[in-house]
Amino acid sequence: VIYIWQKGLSEIYPKRSPAHAALAAANSLNALDAFVASFFSRGAVKATLLTVKQQPLPAEANRLKAWWMRTVSGMRNAFASEVISAEVEPVVIGEGISELSNTDLSQEKREDISTALGVPHSLLMSDAANMATAESDRKNFYEMTVLPQANLIERQLNAQLWMPMGLRMTFAPQEMGIFQEDETRRAE
Repeated sequence: VIYIWQKGLSEIYPKRSPAHAALAAANSLNALDAFVASFFSRGAVKATLLTVKQQPLPAEANRLKAWWMRTVSGMRNAFASEVISAEVEPVVIGEGISELSNTDLSQEKREDISTALGVPHSLLMSDAANMATAESDRKNFYEMTVLPQANLIERQLNAQLWMPMGLRMTFAPQEMGIFQEDETRRAE
């Protein structure tokens, strides 16, 4: 078993991983997706309370509840009809899809995730001003995120696995195409 941990500020305990830092934003997006799926699986009906003027008999209340469950139990019953004898008034207490059309929130959560993982927003969102900016962001991603992680992995693999066997592993990032292109441009 080889372990690789990122040093925390105290240099004693591991710090929270980038994935853990991104988890809160990811959970928000996951909850949003779950809500949308649930909303449509129950026939696109908002959460609703049924109120009646008088206290119904238990049998009548059960019948009303069963009718409502059939009515809102998905698309197969969306256009079904049934007659009930009690005066029922629905009171909407939940939100629908129109209230969730906050694209700014989704965008913000995606940006939170990419920031926590060290990925430039322009790489994920295609919002770079031009090709030069996109290439610069791509190179910065490798230099600021990928290579430091690769160096950490290299050091730990060498210390825990390869050096005790008399071997050594070395990453060669300068051989990557993005760095070769940059070196060619600078040489020209």
